Amino acid sequence: MKYFFIYILSFLLFGSCITEFKPDVSEYEYALVVDGRITNQKKVHTVKLSKSYNYSEAKGDAVKGAIVKIISDNGSEELLTERNDGIYETSANYCGKVGVSYKLYIKYEGKEYESILEPMLSVNKIDSVFWQVEKKIVLVQEFSYICLLEKEALVQSLNIINGSM
Repeated sequence: MKYFFIYILSFLLFGSCITEFKPDVSEYEYALVVDGRITNQKKVHTVKLSKSYNYSEAKGDAVKGAIVKIISDNGSEELLTERNDGIYETSANYCGKVGVSYKLYIKYEGKEYESILEPMLSVNKIDSVFWQVEKKIVLVQEFSYICLLEKEALVQSLNIINGSM
């Protein structure tokens, strides 16, 4: 009977009604979303451009027809080519160099966007990898059995761990 009361009380406390919140977003101005990375590997690097989207929309639209460049601190530029909707790629032999700083330049719909120069850092070397087995005894706290448990045997075992019976 005691556990039935706890079950009902828990249901009333944690199973209450939830009202969905829908914010009023009548006006929305999109932002340009940029997703990309360059490495020091010789390969095709991609930059994905899309528009942020309103709360009620499913996803942002791909940005088509932009001019995208990667510019290094020594003045060299890599013009990216649009391959798919919103996907811009470098040439296959492009690679960054450790110690050189890079920025991204984007021109879209008459607006220009430019990041700050960011240096390409070297990757830390991994000197060792190991694993070990740890045995830990986890003590169940005093009120941990208040969660919704359907099997009385499990509740009793939790009480034994807590030291009460």
